[in-house]
Amino acid sequence: MKRLSYRSFFFRNIMIVCFFSLLLAGSMIYFVNNSAISEETRTHAETTTKKLATETETRLTEAEDSLYILNQVAPLLDIQAFAEIIDGAILDHELIRAIYVLNPQGMTVAIGTKDKRTALHNDYIGIDFSNTPLYQNLQHRHNQFIWSDLFVSVLSGDTSVGVGIKTNEYAVIAELSLQSILETLISVNDESGRLWVIDGRGELLADTRNTDEAGILNVRTVQFMSDAVADKPLDDVVYYDNRPYHAAYAKSEKLGWMFLWGTPSGLHNAKVQNLIYYILLLTTSFLFFAFVLSPFWIKRISSNVIKLRKQAEAIAHNESNIETINSKVSEFQELSQYMLEMNSNIRAREDELRELNRSLEKKVDQRTNELSKKNHDLTRSMEDLHTLQEALVQSEKLASLGGLVAGVAHELNTPIGNAITSLSSQISETKSLRAKIQNGMTKSDLNQYLDFTDLSSDISYRNVKRAAELVTSFKHVANDQTSSIRRDFDLKNVVNDVLLTLHPMTKRTSHRVDVKIEDGIIMNSYPGVIVQILTNLITNTFTHAWLKNEGGLLVISAKTIKPPMYEHSSQWIQISVKDNGVGIPAEFGNRVFDPFFTSKSGLGGTGLGLNIAINGARQILGGTLKYRSEPDQGCEFLLSVPLKAPDYS
Repeated sequence: MKRLSYRSFFFRNIMIVCFFSLLLAGSMIYFVNNSAISEETRTHAETTTKKLATETETRLTEAEDSLYILNQVAPLLDIQAFAEIIDGAILDHELIRAIYVLNPQGMTVAIGTKDKRTALHNDYIGIDFSNTPLYQNLQHRHNQFIWSDLFVSVLSGDTSVGVGIKTNEYAVIAELSLQSILETLISVNDESGRLWVIDGRGELLADTRNTDEAGILNVRTVQFMSDAVADKPLDDVVYYDNRPYHAAYAKSEKLGWMFLWGTPSGLHNAKVQNLIYYILLLTTSFLFFAFVLSPFWIKRISSNVIKLRKQAEAIAHNESNIETINSKVSEFQELSQYMLEMNSNIRAREDELRELNRSLEKKVDQRTNELSKKNHDLTRSMEDLHTLQEALVQSEKLASLGGLVAGVAHELNTPIGNAITSLSSQISETKSLRAKIQNGMTKSDLNQYLDFTDLSSDISYRNVKRAAELVTSFKHVANDQTSSIRRDFDLKNVVNDVLLTLHPMTKRTSHRVDVKIEDGIIMNSYPGVIVQILTNLITNTFTHAWLKNEGGLLVISAKTIKPPMYEHSSQWIQISVKDNGVGIPAEFGNRVFDPFFTSKSGLGGTGLGLNIAINGARQILGGTLKYRSEPDQGCEFLLSVPLKAPDYS
């Protein structure tokens, strides 16, 4: 990462602070004023529509007043005088295009127009209005002004609207040009918004921003216009031609028209645009002046920093003559003085440290000699302790083997004694047979002797065979335990040999041992270590698992498992030694594997059995030995090892 100079760093941070400060201030100004502009826009829209409706009603009322006067004087004047009054009324009112005076039969008797033709022009006299909707309404509603829907003028061909009144036998109808009415409305409104004029049938009469849709668009397809015609409240913001508007509406009661006024909302509003323009102008101007003036101010500040840096550099290089800085800024001046004081203190401390270092070197040499001597003594003690531990472990193994010897010797005593007894009886019978031969032996005596010999030989053979099996099993176990030779072996046979060797111990109890191991599990490992581990586990179980006078069950099983992730061996076996005894107390934890840990101290336990077992599992077999136990639910030891032991050569 490239490092900046102080001036560049300071200048960059000033510009960043200015920019974000102005951005925050501008945003606050915008949001505060935008709300006010929105409220002002909504108020303006409502005021404008009311103004348009009021202005329209005023103009239409003026037209009604003119018609009322004409209708009142029609029966009183002759036709010539009445025609002059009609011409004057048309000239006085800008919206009226033509005035028709109708007799009781609905025929025109006088007409006034904007084209300066006389009211008694023969082309206009006698036009029949009796079948028009406006005249029909006048016949039933005297003394009321009636307004018509839009129609095409017979005089000009323009779209027009009519108004009439009948207070006596004469009726007066005025024709107002739609274009004149709309031009009057447009002249009243300002340029900031958009005006829509909608008639009572829901057709758009005028759009100040898009004249092409006037007379074509039916507002039922535009939601906010349809709501206005139905006199429903409008949304705060409506959209037309993909532009947002604050809209309001007012209705002309005479024409039945709806005046909709919309002022652009949001960024489309001219006041909002001007606000953003002024904010950007202010921000740009401020940043420009900051960009131009900041370097001059930073230069004055950075000159003091450069002097301080040179002073610090001189202190770092251990220079003797260091100049004092004179600055108008008190903090820089104080910092310079503190740095000089720090330099003096550092020199004094260095002198003290040199002296202290010399004294420490002497003490270190002295302590080193003492520690070397103590380390030598500790090394010898550790070696003696290690030798003692190995001797204890070996003693434990020999003690275990001695126990097996005593047990096997006791077990051999019975079959050998039985064989000797049987052979002694056979010798006695043989001597008796010899005497009978000399005195005369009968066939029955010979047969009796042969039967006895067969029985005695069978008894002797079975007892000698039992003794031979015990000797063979003990030989295997003893050889494996003492030699630690690696070889191929069947796991089930090794387990059976261990149980046979331990039979003198197990038969004195009411406990039962079940072996659930399949034939043919061939291992290439150290059977002696496995024998030692199983012997210790079984002996430990019979010693601790059950209370007295309790018949327990010990199950020895094996299954293949997946090797641990850190092992490359593809085949592992897990040997389980599980009992249904009292279990191991939870507070013992893994301390059961610690050397010399025993719960029956003084009762013959050395506390090395499980320690020898776990060390053999880890260091020789390359596996693990764990246990799991629940109170009164028994205990299960799990010996997990590879079928092929690691090669330590």
